Amino acid sequence: MNFAEIIVVALAIILILGLIAIILGPMFGWRIAARNEEFIPFSSRIEAREKIRVALMEQGWEIEHDGPDRMKARTKISWRSWGEIIKIEFADGGAKVSSECSLPTQAIDYGKNKINVQKLVDALTKRNA
Repeated sequence: MNFAEIIVVALAIILILGLIAIILGPMFGWRIAARNEEFIPFSSRIEAREKIRVALMEQGWEIEHDGPDRMKARTKISWRSWGEIIKIEFADGGAKVSSECSLPTQAIDYGKNKINVQKLVDALTKRNA
C-alpha cells in the first residue's frame, strides 16, 4: 500500500465511524446538535444566584462571567469533549441553563451537555433553589 491508499482507507474508516455514531448515537442519548438546555424556576433571584454559584464550584466548573442577568462557566476537557460552556440566563421566575460544547465544530456531545445540565439541576434541587 502506498501513502495515498493509506490516507483513503483512513478517511473511509473515519467516515464509517462518524455515520455509525450518527445512526446509533440517539440510542445512547448522544445528540447531533451539541447543546442542551432547561428552564429552572425559582422564587428569589438573589438566593438562586448564590446557590447556582456554589453548585457550579462544587462541580469543579470555572466561573468566567457573573453578571446581573447571566452567568457563564466552563468545564474541563474530558474524553467526551474539549470542554463545555455552561450559560445561565436569568428571567422572571427562573433561569435558562444551557450547556454547549466549547469547540464549535464538535457535532456530537456523547450526552455530555445533557449530563452537565442535569448535574446543575440536581445540585440546585438538593439546595431547594
